Amino acid sequence: MAALLAAIIENDHIGRKGSVEQSRAMKLISFLIFAVLVSATNAFAHSPYFGQRETVELPEFGEVEFAILFGDGIVFADPSQVIVFDREGHLLAATPLSDGLIIRCSRSNDGQSCSAYDAVRGLVYQPDLDLWGRGRTIVEDGRPTGDAYPEYIDISYGFIERPATFAEKISFEAAGIAHARA
Repeated sequence: MAALLAAIIENDHIGRKGSVEQSRAMKLISFLIFAVLVSATNAFAHSPYFGQRETVELPEFGEVEFAILFGDGIVFADPSQVIVFDREGHLLAATPLSDGLIIRCSRSNDGQSCSAYDAVRGLVYQPDLDLWGRGRTIVEDGRPTGDAYPEYIDISYGFIERPATFAEKISFEAAGIAHARA
């Protein structure tokens, strides 16, 4: 890449000495080379993968897993969403896409619950079990299916979205830090 930039600078310098047509031709060639290199980056795409994963037991659904599903951003951050799936790998709920999600689960005498936090937008996603539904198979053998890129499946349901309180922001950020150290 450095060699390409050096060639562009050298071509621009030659263009000042030579003709305008020669300078334009060299810039066009440089642009075409750059375009080919950028389009070739698709070859470096990776399969969808999981980040943070939390398993809880819910009376209505049995053992379910909350997981951050990452896609392939290629140039930018990998887009992600929190998905919930059952033991058979069927999608039960999914948050909207984000670039910064954290899952926090709590266990109390009332049972277990998890929610998600979008650190970019400052939103909390609380599960609404009444909106959950058994959808497509999204996990096989503990891994996301090969076509489970969150940026392409465009599925978002089963969560109520609301602004995070200041205390929740601190709590979720602390949970994210604790998970990153684990």
